[in-house]
Amino acid sequence: MLTHVPTPQAVWYCGCICCRTNLGWCTAGVLPVVPVLDLAIKTATVPQLIPAFAVLGDKHKACLREAWPLVDVSKGRSLLLRALERLWKLRWEDCQKEPFWRLVQSGFAGLTEQGRDPGRVARCPCGARMLQGPRMYHFWDCPIVSDLRAHTGMCEVLDVPLLPRYIWLAVPPASSYRQPLWEVACLACVAALNLGRWRLCRCPAGSRVERAVLIRTST
Repeated sequence: MLTHVPTPQAVWYCGCICCRTNLGWCTAGVLPVVPVLDLAIKTATVPQLIPAFAVLGDKHKACLREAWPLVDVSKGRSLLLRALERLWKLRWEDCQKEPFWRLVQSGFAGLTEQGRDPGRVARCPCGARMLQGPRMYHFWDCPIVSDLRAHTGMCEVLDVPLLPRYIWLAVPPASSYRQPLWEVACLACVAALNLGRWRLCRCPAGSRVERAVLIRTST
């Protein structure tokens, strides 16, 4: 039996001690726990974004597996994230950066269709079946894209074959190539490849195959 009734201030103080030591949030499931009384806007926002970051990480890994199959995923994603950070700070119109962002995040219409139905092999507007996936075909194997890459002149200046990782991940083929200049070239190249893809998709369905040759010569 209590000999005296605790004051409201004492109750509040004891409650604060219990909350501070026993209640809180784990960020990404790791310690230390953020105490409930020390919770700030930043620490409260981060846990809400964890599911979105996980989905984004899966999209980056899917792009890495297509662009650079033999690379360690953690190493490759680290390179990609650093490249995205540098490109974000680049003083250039956002319309020149957006295609690159969409490419690595499967942000174009049609790039995730095959993932939803693994047994289905979609067709490119040029008429060919995209056996290796929509991203690989739209931005590498399609004849229109191949011609566009040839017109960029990147194949002529390289001493090695041009591979998807050099463009999709903005990884220079050799240390002799300056990273900032190579990244700008990659942004411009992806934007050009997307333009060719967009113009082909805009063609009437009945004449896409015939007009593909015209797009290849006029883009």
